[in-house]
Amino acid sequence: MTTLREVKHLVQPLLERNPDLALLGRLVVIRPVNHLVRGIYIARTSSAASANVHWATVPLFKPGNTFYFNFGDELIAEPPAWRLARPELPQTLVKIADRDALPKLRAIHSIVDFKAFTLGPDMKRRPQGVIELRNVYVEAALGNFNGALENLATLRQHEKFFRSITITPEHYDELLERFEPRLEARDRAGVAELLHQWEAYTVRQLKLEHLWQPSPFPVEL
Repeated sequence: MTTLREVKHLVQPLLERNPDLALLGRLVVIRPVNHLVRGIYIARTSSAASANVHWATVPLFKPGNTFYFNFGDELIAEPPAWRLARPELPQTLVKIADRDALPKLRAIHSIVDFKAFTLGPDMKRRPQGVIELRNVYVEAALGNFNGALENLATLRQHEKFFRSITITPEHYDELLERFEPRLEARDRAGVAELLHQWEAYTVRQLKLEHLWQPSPFPVEL
């Protein structure tokens, strides 16, 4: 199991090379952080001798409490993989991150960029439901009420499953009872209010307050 001390050692050259990066626990975050958190995550494994490394972008306005990897990929090191005893491993991370992760992450500046990225060739087939649930938040944030409502209609058709993949069953109810009426009414201020609430919640859960730069959503502009 990789310790935080080992994580810090592993990523130090990467941080020194890239002044826009910040380390937060196991997550290397690209600044600035507004509606999206883009980063590289050093994950634990069952072995104390190795780690797994992933990169991804997570929309903060979809309420959550983890940095998940649905919209990203794994970084693969040459054999024997991310074995922590390898003295060259920090420089290997620099090379592979510069090649395979950071250019893609830095190209995602906005919610529009994020939407295009998730529909692009780098994203293989996502698990069932991930795209539809993401679309509810993304389309609403962009002011595309019809698109958000279409995806909510899909949620209704498979309620048991979608209730299980929202952050809590109660949040599924909130989507239908509080969010859907605002979408139907084309209530831009009301939609933005809930998105801001959910974003602030996720920021607190991920302990990103000192990096987060609150900003308006496109639906407000």
